[in-house]
Amino acid sequence: MLVWRFPYLWVSCLVSLFARRHIPGLAGFRVLPVPSRFKSRCAPPFLFLKGVKNKPRHILLAAAGMLAVTAGGQPLQTAAAQDVPVPCGSSGRRVHDIATFPTLRIATYNVENLFDTINDPGVQETVLTPAQYTLKTGNIARVVGDLAPDALGLCEIENDRVLRDLIAAPALAGIPYQSITYPSRDARGITVGFVYRTDRLQVLGSEPIRVTGTGKATRDILKVEAVVTHPALPADHEPQPVIFYVMHLPSQLGGASAARERRRIFSQLMARAGADMQRNPAGIIVAMGDMNCNPDVILRLKPSIDPFICTTLGPWRRGQGSYAYGDTWNMYDNILYFQPNPSLSPRPQGWHRLAPDARVFVQPCLLNAEGPYRGYPNRYYFSDHLPVFLDLVCPR
Repeated sequence: MLVWRFPYLWVSCLVSLFARRHIPGLAGFRVLPVPSRFKSRCAPPFLFLKGVKNKPRHILLAAAGMLAVTAGGQPLQTAAAQDVPVPCGSSGRRVHDIATFPTLRIATYNVENLFDTINDPGVQETVLTPAQYTLKTGNIARVVGDLAPDALGLCEIENDRVLRDLIAAPALAGIPYQSITYPSRDARGITVGFVYRTDRLQVLGSEPIRVTGTGKATRDILKVEAVVTHPALPADHEPQPVIFYVMHLPSQLGGASAARERRRIFSQLMARAGADMQRNPAGIIVAMGDMNCNPDVILRLKPSIDPFICTTLGPWRRGQGSYAYGDTWNMYDNILYFQPNPSLSPRPQGWHRLAPDARVFVQPCLLNAEGPYRGYPNRYYFSDHLPVFLDLVCPR
């Protein structure tokens, strides 16, 4: 019955399957009915079924949709194709911790609905059972322990209690972590947070930046000002100032309206960052978090984001990502980095990037090993996102 009611859709499926068999490189793609001409680079895919049976020209459009992967993303790859596969539950010691130069690891991680066990009135939250809460915080703590960040921006946490329980988990025992977060206006009750090692960073102050001019209440941007106090630095080393912005921009579900809100938030952020640069031209500025768009979209915001460097652009172009949707890797979790002029830095050879690009942190346990979503992030036990990190280094 489907064949006769939707003849052009049937023909397009045959064209798609023929192309997938005979065109090199397409055999690994699953059929996705997504005509890319009907969506932006940031939009999620949708089913292309309307009007197919009445318009012959839709044969080619539907066939192209069947072959398409999510616009703006990259075909889904295995853990080995991502950047840093490491065993689950490792010691958490980084190789470069014993390197010649001091290093500072900056990371961002969307931990997907890390809620507590209390039902807050008027909040559209997911209430976890005590067993679910213990499992979730313990698993995320294992990831943080293996990643071993010195500064970590977290998205989709509920409150300060959740952060305190996270850094008190057995997997992080003995590591001098402290946390910072503020309440959110978000309807789901989620906010952003910041976790840092007190032996690597001295926090001077923090504040939530209220996002204005958007259609509805959304997450605030968290600003943290600090100086690097790495124990491996010589005693006469002048502390390096650094400013962190942690953000979680509106999701893709809002369509064009959400895209406008993201642009508006970026504009507000860049105005703040520009003022910070003028006030302290020798400081490092890092903006990170779940930006709900790929690096190419961020680049289209230029010159708004100048002079920031989008450190996730390279990995994304190589087919890597932090979030999978429609058999496609998207780099929604980004790290923007501003390196001050060396002549203005406290030391001519001060802190700088160890490598030009950020990296995606992958463990086998973070990905589904089987089933229809094999290779996707394991959201049941961990999160639907993967962490992204950037290493800084400072010559002695």
